[in-house]
Amino acid sequence: MYKEIETLKEVVLGNGEKISPVASLEDKYGQRIHIVLDDHCYVLYLEQAAIEAGGAYMINHINKDVFNLLKQLPEPV
Repeated sequence: MYKEIETLKEVVLGNGEKISPVASLEDKYGQRIHIVLDDHCYVLYLEQAAIEAGGAYMINHINKDVFNLLKQLPEPV
């Protein structure tokens, strides 16, 4: 189960690029899902604490916790 956390100002992707999430969630294992606004769309990135190389990676699965948070966000513009 993921819970909304204070949104990080900056997240580093696996390729070194930096993004600024509009919302973030975290589970009890330290995995974080960041919601980012990109090209008028919301994009999801997973950041796993266990990944040694670090960085967040785009995901395409939306669980109920992420879905409920997305419903609260304004329409992407």
